[in-house]
Amino acid sequence: MHTYLLENRTYLQPWEPLRDDGFFNLDAVTERLQLMEYKAASGEALHVLMRDSDEHRVVGSCTGSWPMTDRRTCAARVC
Repeated sequence: MHTYLLENRTYLQPWEPLRDDGFFNLDAVTERLQLMEYKAASGEALHVLMRDSDEHRVVGSCTGSWPMTDRRTCAARVC
């Protein structure tokens, strides 16, 4: 994920909020990945990392979050 962010920083800039250099720091990326894992496990968010099937590197990402009162409703929205 860290490599993906660094390689695509300039390309994705028009669609991303302004990010300071600290956002791209390995420790900051690791912390965000841990938070993503927690939020996915608790049902607060869905995080999708797309990987290249040959090289197993991240080639894209997508995040969705919503107020959730019922996991079934959440699943229906994702589908």
